[in-house]
Amino acid sequence: MKKSQIISLKVILLFIVAIFSTFIGDYLHSFFGDNFCNIPHHLYGGDYHDNPTWHWGYRHWLYSAMCIVLFLIQAIDIINYIIEC
Repeated sequence: MKKSQIISLKVILLFIVAIFSTFIGDYLHSFFGDNFCNIPHHLYGGDYHDNPTWHWGYRHWLYSAMCIVLFLIQAIDIINYIIEC
């Protein structure tokens, strides 16, 4: 296999995993400790919500941070692979 094909497959796999990991949070609200809020109020960043929405729990924030860190590690690995070959 050519170097460019290996790099392309790694990038495709990386983004496929990243895309599919975004669906997990939509279906596991109780696992992540998310709570459903239907009371209009100001959010932490100063935003305001009128409609019912989900507020992320602590595990959801940890999951998101983990996904970002793993994405960065894999992206750096791809860059190192390009440099080494």
